Amino acid sequence: LGKITATYHLADEESKININTATKEMLMLLPGLNDEKLADNIIAYRERNPLVLNEELLLVEGASPEVFRQCQDFITVWTEGKVNINTASAAAFRTLGLSDNLIEVILRYRKGDDDREPTPDDNIFKDVATIISDLHNFTALTVGEVTQLQNVISQDLLTVKSKKFKMELQSRFLNQLPRKFKITFD
Repeated sequence: LGKITATYHLADEESKININTATKEMLMLLPGLNDEKLADNIIAYRERNPLVLNEELLLVEGASPEVFRQCQDFITVWTEGKVNINTASAAAFRTLGLSDNLIEVILRYRKGDDDREPTPDDNIFKDVATIISDLHNFTALTVGEVTQLQNVISQDLLTVKSKKFKMELQSRFLNQLPRKFKITFD
């Protein structure tokens, strides 16, 4: 843009775990948060004051900057607590209690025949009600994998659409210091 430079990153907030709604077991499965006392402290804190920014996690007793650094890419406070199966990471799926084998099946399904994302042959889940049948048509699922999926579906923890996104923008005009913005939007 001539004398102005700008860089941005867009992230799907529905691909993350909402730390205001996650169960104790889910919190303990997040990277860096695998401590029962810390999970209890997060739950106690959010019962008094629901977090409005991810960085508020640093106010919770036992949540160090290192803990926050490890989990910051996997947490959100902006969603209703559902995770988008079309965009979630393996870490988010593990936090929901899915096995590594089932996670691999979901990720392979999303990548399509060429085993790469994003490309035209990618598969998407169109409806939560058809996730199990979509995967069954793609490959054989074990009884345990079907049970895992039924469990997260019955708890209303999955979605196939995203509503919340975060944009991180950095701009610089001439020789001024860069300005950084974080914008979360519907």
